[in-house]
Amino acid sequence: MKRIIIILTLISSFSNLIAEEYYIPRESVLALTGGIYYDNTEDINNFLSKNSLPNVKPEHVFYSGIQYKSNSMSLLNDKVYQYLYSFELRVPFTRSVKSPDYSIELQAWSFSAEITTFESFIKTVTVHPILGFGVSNSNLSITSKNTNEEFFTGNGTYSNFDKFTFLLNIGGGCDYRLNILENGKDTKNIIFSFEARYSISLDKLNLYNDSWTAGTKIIKEIPSYYAPGLSIEIKLGYEAQKNQ
Repeated sequence: MKRIIIILTLISSFSNLIAEEYYIPRESVLALTGGIYYDNTEDINNFLSKNSLPNVKPEHVFYSGIQYKSNSMSLLNDKVYQYLYSFELRVPFTRSVKSPDYSIELQAWSFSAEITTFESFIKTVTVHPILGFGVSNSNLSITSKNTNEEFFTGNGTYSNFDKFTFLLNIGGGCDYRLNILENGKDTKNIIFSFEARYSISLDKLNLYNDSWTAGTKIIKEIPSYYAPGLSIEIKLGYEAQKNQ
């Protein structure tokens, strides 16, 4: 999968060298997203196994979200339309596992702000690289089914832990447009997109607390984890273009 992301990024980055002309209107896109991300749960599962808790499976999560993307935001740019600014919120579906004594849930919502380019050859198909930053908040909940047993002393039979992560996102994607209205300089499209990105944790930079927390209490016993890792998603959106 990493090779696919690298190939998509290289194709989109060098496509401007062979394009005969650019098709760069002012545009904005509002899209619904759906996808799957893969996270590394090995350290978390080793910790759970040592404490006789069920392992988190599978190592992928389905999610949905919403995205807004535009190249005509007056606060960010006024003339350079080949750069598009993207903002996206992703919410995962719940992933839970159970044993006779415990119930475990692990999930992470994320928000990203990214920059893409707008490169087109036939006006209906575009390719673009992705570069940006994101934040995610991972949540691990451990519920004991035995009312006389506590996982961490003082937390009761229900323990809830959170972890903040700052992310660097790289990747690429492609779009296909289905025109539904064209009136002079205004064009309206239904847009179908495919994107793949890899999110890199920036915990090692020590810019923030990278430990799990329970309320205001720092929990050092739970190992490091972040999500999403590799994300693959499709988008269905509405696009408004204005040709200059």
